[in-house]
Amino acid sequence: MNPIKDLVSIITPVYNSEATLKATIDSILNQ
Repeated sequence: MNPIKDLVSIITPVYNSEATLKATIDSILNQ
């Protein structure tokens, strides 16, 4: 049981989806 590894596995997909969302919004605004 590694709480740090668990935390990273939770944060990583959230961070990735937020980065994707930001890139999508930026591309929409730049049209």
